[in-house]
This record gives sequence, C-alpha cells and structure tokens, in this order.
Amino acid sequence: MSTKIDKECKQSFKPMLVKTKYQIDLLHKRKSYDLTIEQKVSFQCKLRINNDIYLSESEHERAQRCQERHSFPLDPDTPQNTKIDLHDNGSPFVTDWFLFFTNGQLKLTFDRIFDSLIDGIQKEGQLNFETRLTEMINFLLEIRNEKPKMSKDKRMKNLQEACAKLYTKGSFLFHVVNRALRENDRSKLASLGPYCYLVYTYIGSQLTEYFSIRHNLRRHIKSTESSLMIVYRGDSATNKKINEYWQAAGQKDKYFKWLIFVSTSLDENVAKTFARNILYEIELDRNATNDQFVHLENVSYYRDEREVLLRPGVRFRVNRVNQMKSDEKINFVRVYITIIPSYISNLI
Repeated sequence: MSTKIDKECKQSFKPMLVKTKYQIDLLHKRKSYDLTIEQKVSFQCKLRINNDIYLSESEHERAQRCQERHSFPLDPDTPQNTKIDLHDNGSPFVTDWFLFFTNGQLKLTFDRIFDSLIDGIQKEGQLNFETRLTEMINFLLEIRNEKPKMSKDKRMKNLQEACAKLYTKGSFLFHVVNRALRENDRSKLASLGPYCYLVYTYIGSQLTEYFSIRHNLRRHIKSTESSLMIVYRGDSATNKKINEYWQAAGQKDKYFKWLIFVSTSLDENVAKTFARNILYEIELDRNATNDQFVHLENVSYYRDEREVLLRPGVRFRVNRVNQMKSDEKINFVRVYITIIPSYISNLI
C-alpha cells in the first residue's frame, strides 16, 4: 500500500482509491456495523511519517481524530472526589504513581518502566477494543531494541518521545489517559501511570536541556524578541464555570488548574472549530513556562497541525473575559488567560 501511495504522491497528488473501514450508526441507533468501502482520497506528501510510512485515512477521519483530541472536555462532569491544590503545580496522579512505583526511592530504570508501560497499554487497549494495539506495541518495542549500547539517558529520552508521538495517534490512548487524569481515577494508576509519567517528563525535559544556555543568555544579553507565545483552545464550559471566570478576571491571587494533557493550537481558527461556548486565548512565556508546554510538530504523526501540548497540572490566571455571543440558546465567551510559571522555572 505504501508503495502505491508513494507513487501517487509523486504524481501531483492525484486522487486514488483506498479501502477504509467505517462504523456507521444506522438511523441513530446504537448498533453499529463495520463496512469496508472504496473511496477517493487525495494524499499529500506532508503526511509522510518517518520518511517511508504513510497514513491512509480520509479527510473526514483525520478531522474526526483531530477534533477528539482538541475538544476533550477540560473539566470533569461531576464534582471531583479529591481536593485540588490550586497553589501547587504538577499532576497528583503522576506524582503518586512515581512515589508508589519507586517505593519512595525516586529512581527508575528503563527496563522496569518499559515492562510496566507495555503491560498497561496492553491491558487498557484490550479493555477498549483497540484494533491497532499490536501496531502500537510493536512501535514501542522498536525503541527497546534499538542500539543496545546507547546510553540509558538517551534510551529513556527516546521512549519519552515515542510516548508523546503515540499521543497524537488516533487511538484509545489519549481518551483513557485524560479521563483518568481529569477524574483522578486511582484505579488506573498502575496501568496508565507509566505512560502518563513518560509524556509528562517529556514535556518537562525542555527545562533541563536548555537550563544552562538560557541562564547564560539571560546574564549577558537582553533579547529584543518577545518571549510571549499565544495558543488557543476551544471547549464547552458550564455557566457556573464561566461565572467563576468573570469573577476571577484580573485577580492575581485567583488560580485555576487543568489536570489533563491539554491540546492547544497556534492557529486560532482550529480552536474555534472545536469551541462550543468558550474559547481560551492562552498566553505562554517561552522562558518562564518552558517546562509546562511542548511543541509536538517534530514528533507528531501529523506535523502540519502545529499542536502545542500543555502539561497536566498547569495553573492559570484569568486576565479578562469578553462576551462573544449571548442569547437564549448559548452564552459564548472568550477567556484570556496566562499560564503561571512553575516553582522550578522561577529559580532560573
């Protein structure tokens, strides 16, 4: 299949026929049926993965997968069973797993976390009837088997990157992970803790990599380029939550916190597509908050999406709220927020 797509791609992106499986809900009933159909799909070379592998999906499938990740509800539907410390950065789910897994020693080996990672993904994949589970497991096994003489730090870094890449894949993984994080579901600690930890630390790895460079640059030069970056996120919020934002606007001692991995976009129009009644305009300081976000463009299965992923546990302040639309059907607002630097970032 990849050879055929490659040939088509080189010939001015001509349409081609591919077989695609769909699940169709007939007459809005709950029973679904797997159908294999042929349809025309225009492939583009920008969807090339790892130089040789292409993803064979329709534009509709791709849009649906993107929507699921960029519109996953940020706040739980029901009151949380544990109190969130809004003055603390970080994810209690990830922290507690790390303490439990290492017996408080705070030391990990590649082999031990890898085995737990595979076991957890296998278990959750089977529970969620993931059809591409074998493909995902084999992808991770390649990381374990590459260059046995590679340093342990490099192997761990490659594993973190692989887990971040899997986050962008259209699969069960980001669903179950974010649901567990959002609901603080401790029954998923053993199965999802390893994966959450690896993606969490992948986002934070920027801080250690650039610590010395940033420190020296700050001492000797003053950059003329703004360090601020704006990303966007569409969501659905309750009237109660929106009222909380109105009341908190401009208050520097009022914090909010997101417990999940938050997919954002550098493109405002992308976020607007997924906004039901709220659009977040998120201000990030490239220097002060650089341990709390990561650009996924270089590792994503879809590099043209320009996704920026926020770390679970990021805190933010509300700067202001603008009413975009208000009628008997919808109360649509635009919320301007600033991500608060972590304690570690403030030391640099």
